[in-house]
Amino acid sequence: MYYKLAVTQNAAYDFINCPLLLFFLSLLLFHEFPLIRKSIFGLILFTLSCFAQTFENPIIFVGDTQRNSFLEFYLEKNEGVPAKILGKVAEENPCCVVHNGDMVFWGASKTRWKEYDSDAAPVIKKNIPIYPVMGNHEYMGRNTTALQNSYEHFPFLQKSTWYYKIIDSTAIVFLNSNDGDLTSEQKHEQITWFTSTMSALENNTSVLYIITACHHPPFTNSTLVGRSSYILNNFVPVFVKSAKTIAFFSGHCHSYEHFVYKGKSFIVSGGGGGPRQNVEPGHNGNDMPTDLYTAENPRMFNYCKYYLHNGKPAIQVTGMSKETGKFSIIDSFDLR
Repeated sequence: MYYKLAVTQNAAYDFINCPLLLFFLSLLLFHEFPLIRKSIFGLILFTLSCFAQTFENPIIFVGDTQRNSFLEFYLEKNEGVPAKILGKVAEENPCCVVHNGDMVFWGASKTRWKEYDSDAAPVIKKNIPIYPVMGNHEYMGRNTTALQNSYEHFPFLQKSTWYYKIIDSTAIVFLNSNDGDLTSEQKHEQITWFTSTMSALENNTSVLYIITACHHPPFTNSTLVGRSSYILNNFVPVFVKSAKTIAFFSGHCHSYEHFVYKGKSFIVSGGGGGPRQNVEPGHNGNDMPTDLYTAENPRMFNYCKYYLHNGKPAIQVTGMSKETGKFSIIDSFDLR
């Protein structure tokens, strides 16, 4: 399916990837020109209208693409990995990229943001919109300076660091999970906003699916970072009650994990290039849902592709081997 940005873009549908256009054109030709009805061209055109690709222009989710800092001398060195991951993301020609946070190591540093600009250049040059959530590294340094750097790159964040976008029939709700950097008023405001927004999207007949994204995961088996009680207690209950919600994305854990909780997928995709972390079942509590992905540590660098497969929402996860630099599909599943 050819995704169209309902909120942020007004670009016309690409002819060959638009099933409706092909369908109506074929009906017109079949009605007005009897000879066409008997022609091979007519048959091909009608077939294309019915079986047009459903995975063109997907939505990409990627997280934790920050480069190493000299302060991380004791951690894995991944020189060039963020650029390779984001270069591959650009090759997917997505309608947009959702960044799960931690675009830079030090949010207050202009130098670090220039590194991000360089690594994300293949995406930016194609004018592919990038919609981020705020990661903890975006707040590092003097908060006012760090936030200003984020606003310069993403001006719409200055209005609010929690927001939503409707892309074709899918709504994506972006949350700020940095509860330690938010005031009590901001935390309460975001909770209230999320509840009312989810209710509005439930009643919006043009929205068929809802995805939520934030940086800190409500579920993770990471041996380095924990799960967010702020997100787990205040947002997950509303999310799982919604009939339209299908996936909850996060990062922070530099790995890939896939949990199912109360029938909903919770996906951790923080493998965009930061030093990888090990995951260990039960490390963050025995009440965790089971990670359905069972690869050994450290898991591959990764990003996720959201698309419609045979009319159903689906996820395909692409991994990159550090040793060979080669990409391969490491996981895939339907969301309904």
